[in-house]
Amino acid sequence: MKIKESLITRIDLEKLADILKEGKEEFKEKEKKVEITFNGYDAEIVKSISYVVNDRFIDENKEKLIKLGVLK
Repeated sequence: MKIKESLITRIDLEKLADILKEGKEEFKEKEKKVEITFNGYDAEIVKSISYVVNDRFIDENKEKLIKLGVLK
């Protein structure tokens, strides 16, 4: 799903990335994934959370994005 051009100019993606990096906020419309790899000696478990920033993401999180200064 593509973001409407009028919204892309209103979103501060760098600020959103910083907020996600800090890990203090969570948003709706996320995908969680856990990967396990084993090389014969060690096991590595990696948990990741992905967000696709599109119209649906913005609609679901609009109030929070405005409050955090991500969406103008």
